[in-house]
Amino acid sequence: APFGAYLAGRRVDAGMTPYPGLVLILVGMLAGISAMVLIMASSQGPQTHAYDATVWVIAGYGLFHAAVVAGMIIFVSARAMAGFLSAKRNGELRILRIWVNYTTIVILLGAGAIYLPGLLT
Repeated sequence: APFGAYLAGRRVDAGMTPYPGLVLILVGMLAGISAMVLIMASSQGPQTHAYDATVWVIAGYGLFHAAVVAGMIIFVSARAMAGFLSAKRNGELRILRIWVNYTTIVILLGAGAIYLPGLLT
């Protein structure tokens, strides 16, 4: 996903469309969403134990940020289709890139925090 954000920005700077990069971001976020959903499905539910509730909070935080990325992709795509995205007007892409990088870190650290205690015991 971070590479897709980088690619989208570079393509817009070169005067091309950002769509290949946006597709890569979407694929990366779908992988993160599926990982978080699998983590949530593998727990017994938030009402059974405090650990499971913590797992759901961490996974939900990752899911929320991935959903925001999906909304941002729709917004940036609409701006590009309307012709409002160029090398001089690429603020939306820069914000998307920051958010994608943060979301990737959140998902990776969240998955690590969830699985690390089980690996150490």
